[in-house]
Amino acid sequence: MQPDKIFQTVVDTPIVFDELTQFPNLIVPYSKCHPKFNAKVLEQCHLDRDNETRSGSLAGNISASVGASDAMRDLLLPVIYEGLDKMTGNDNKDMVWEPLDLWINFQKKHEFNPIHRHFGLYSFVYWVQIPYNIEDEMELPFVKSSASPAASCFSLTYYNLLGNMCQKPFMLTKGLHDGGFIIFPCSMQHQVHPFYTSDDERISISVSYTHLRAHETREDSVCRLLR
Repeated sequence: MQPDKIFQTVVDTPIVFDELTQFPNLIVPYSKCHPKFNAKVLEQCHLDRDNETRSGSLAGNISASVGASDAMRDLLLPVIYEGLDKMTGNDNKDMVWEPLDLWINFQKKHEFNPIHRHFGLYSFVYWVQIPYNIEDEMELPFVKSSASPAASCFSLTYYNLLGNMCQKPFMLTKGLHDGGFIIFPCSMQHQVHPFYTSDDERISISVSYTHLRAHETREDSVCRLLR
């Protein structure tokens, strides 16, 4: 597939944060990949689970998580690089992106991932398969009566200048968001809420990134992040 055929027109409005937060003027871009490309990613997800090159250990309560294979990295990393370059204005390729880790999550009904953050500079989350319709999730009685309905949502968590915890829920739905991804700062906490209306798996891929300056080695970059 040609590189210019990977991306579709963005169908969602980027997530914009107001100025009175710890992330002033932050815009979290949302992009969506072509269905044929996403089908290749889905196929590779199942191959990686069957081969299980290495098991992952998450902060949350998700029963199946595996490290991505070299084949998955070769498939997905060019997409991530392009997204990072667009987000950071790295048009001249002055920064070289260094992946810190890349893992695949197979989330079943009722499973979740609590509030956590990643190590590095930027986080990338790619939704390979969404098994439910958001309308069905929101119509559940205990969700419908909630003051903060969030069933099945991916939520970005942050604090305003008064110290209050706030959330930006991203409501994912079958078909519309398969093959979609966002990029956000690693310092931004986030969580994955459980879903209830499907017996299929929600499959996602996560990766954390730092960057190497022209004169740096990977060891230099790690030391800089630990300062």
